[in-house]
Amino acid sequence: MLSGLDVYLWDWSYADAIVSILVSLWIGREAFAIVQSTVNVLMEGTPEVTEFADVKNAMPAIPGVEGVHDLHIWSISSSDLALSAHVEVKDAALSQTGSVVAAVKETLARGFGIGHVTLELEMTGGECASSSCDLPPGQLRENGRGSGHAGRAGHAH
Repeated sequence: MLSGLDVYLWDWSYADAIVSILVSLWIGREAFAIVQSTVNVLMEGTPEVTEFADVKNAMPAIPGVEGVHDLHIWSISSSDLALSAHVEVKDAALSQTGSVVAAVKETLARGFGIGHVTLELEMTGGECASSSCDLPPGQLRENGRGSGHAGRAGHAH
């Protein structure tokens, strides 16, 4: 409207073209951001808003959690995050670990907005049940097994 008014009042015909180019650039930038976000979700990439190290450090601070490894965080939609991890706990009956799992899920939901959480409980000092745990961390990426997902070599979380 302003460019039309400018053309009408001062007969400066370039105003319309300049505003059209600026609006096109703005739309292009917004479209690129939407496509980038969509590709991240489709590729199940780590969400940019979630700091991986903060999540990894917050979990052992929960009472009953002795350690965390094989941690993966990814986007399953533009607003939903998922997490899977191996959580080390002291040797206890299954009925006693429910409160630890609930506390971890609540911490992840409230502190990081992660609503879809899958945890595998392991006894502290015991063997890891996953095939990705039997290699040192440096070899996980070299062997294409860093993601913990079969058939998705190089799929980083």
